[in-house]
Amino acid sequence: MVDYTTTSGYVTDAKGRRQFIDRNDGLDIQGTYLVAKDRNQDRNSLLGPVVASGQIPDADNDDQLTIAIQALGSIPLWSQSVADAIKGYPLGTVVRDATPKYWRSTADKNLTTPGADGSEWVDFLSDATTQDWANKQFLPLVGGNVTGAMDWGSKTVASTVTHRFWSAGPPAEGDAAPDATLTIAGGTPGTANKGTMALSTGVFDLSETGQVLVPSILIFGGKDALNALTAEGRYVKSVPVAPNKRITDIWENADGRLVFGDGTTAPILACLSDLPLDPGQQIQTFVVSGDNSGIVTTKFPVAFKAGTVPRVLLRINNEPNSNAWTRVAHIALDANYNEVIDNTGFTWAATYFTSNSAGNSAVQFTLTVMAIGERQ
Repeated sequence: MVDYTTTSGYVTDAKGRRQFIDRNDGLDIQGTYLVAKDRNQDRNSLLGPVVASGQIPDADNDDQLTIAIQALGSIPLWSQSVADAIKGYPLGTVVRDATPKYWRSTADKNLTTPGADGSEWVDFLSDATTQDWANKQFLPLVGGNVTGAMDWGSKTVASTVTHRFWSAGPPAEGDAAPDATLTIAGGTPGTANKGTMALSTGVFDLSETGQVLVPSILIFGGKDALNALTAEGRYVKSVPVAPNKRITDIWENADGRLVFGDGTTAPILACLSDLPLDPGQQIQTFVVSGDNSGIVTTKFPVAFKAGTVPRVLLRINNEPNSNAWTRVAHIALDANYNEVIDNTGFTWAATYFTSNSAGNSAVQFTLTVMAIGERQ
């Protein structure tokens, strides 16, 4: 412990310190005794930091105390002379250079220069807060891109996660309503995450490059990226006109029938296989009229398969004399008593009946035809 001298002959100066004084016989001044304790204390106090800094005491070197102060000071300026004097900086020593930049020694007895190629110094903050580390941990307040995975919400408890977005700045008064609010909610603890994402916004504009994932029009098991305008053009519109209902569901059941509904009922459309027709056959039904039902050749609206003879069913109205005379339409016969029918049409005539007479009908008519045959 360093203290002011207490030996015989000391004097006290204006600051109250006990000081040495020279002997002066002419003035009858004793002087202060020099004792071993005072001298050893001075020497030990000076040599303590020199030894602590790693130097070897040298009676011919007056700079050792200065070097010791530099070596042991708080973040000292790096010095080659200090490094040489203490036989290299210890592992973990922090120094600064003239820029100033702080360096940390990665080796014991480090004599290299910070920043030089192959040096055993690293940037003091290299293992602490770096720009790359900060970019991965925090969102910038002045814009920029966010990259990498980010987790929102708790992974251990159920909760609602809400994000709000503003773009217009502060309002004239009151609190600013957000442009959009994204809310994730509805998860159930202990189950797979199947919550609901709700976007509340004034206008959700996808008219430019925006896209939403919608089911493929061909593969409903996957999703294609389509903009809203394209999706609108690819799917059937369902706009109800009172008292009709909007179609909300449409699918094919196991029997191959079309099923659709409005959420409360599910009507089923019939298939062609429900009709008593062989595959490849068709039914044509139409009405013809004329002034004379004597002998008439009528063509089918669409010709049947060439070389085939369809089946033809006829129904004609009664003769136009107050519908008092019944008449029937029948297919005309050729010389061999075969019906005159081919794939393009047929020839027919009408006969009337009364209570006491019958004969050919040659007046105005309306004829309903049903023909069944092989399609062209």
